[in-house]
Amino acid sequence: YIEDGIADTYPRPRIILNEDILLAMGSKMRYIFEALGAIGIDASLIGANKVANGKKMIQIMDEYKKGESNIFVFPEGELCILEEIPLSKRVQPGIANMIAKLVSETDVCVVPVGFAYNKSQKNLSAIQIGEPIMYEKGSECNKDDILQTICNELESTVTKAKENVPESSLGDNAVQV
Repeated sequence: YIEDGIADTYPRPRIILNEDILLAMGSKMRYIFEALGAIGIDASLIGANKVANGKKMIQIMDEYKKGESNIFVFPEGELCILEEIPLSKRVQPGIANMIAKLVSETDVCVVPVGFAYNKSQKNLSAIQIGEPIMYEKGSECNKDDILQTICNELESTVTKAKENVPESSLGDNAVQV
């Protein structure tokens, strides 16, 4: 970006993830993640600090609306390891709220990404990038419909990720996110 002269104007990534992930890292690793755009959100299922989360989300959304950042979200939060719960019940609804708010002021493109990895061997087996979902500025967007659409596309993308991996690579303890 520096060589092309767009480093000052190119959107920066903002990667929203569970604050516990950052807090569990050593200071050097946390510094690297934060320099790459990681922002920790209190994803506690009970007792989350909604005021602090709200301030961070407003900042992230303002940057997005100005074209200063792209937002990356891992919307399953602490529920990603609960394989017995369907994906539609694991994705937290905050992502749909954020999209609905952004669409009132700007276009939003959601790109689902599916991962298939082997939990016992701790290795990533496949990444599948799904079809973009476009929400046009000012369009009527129901939060429940947004959430359902995202869940359906994530499910499809995860299924495709799993199909691209030999069964032996996934193993018995495969987890799909």
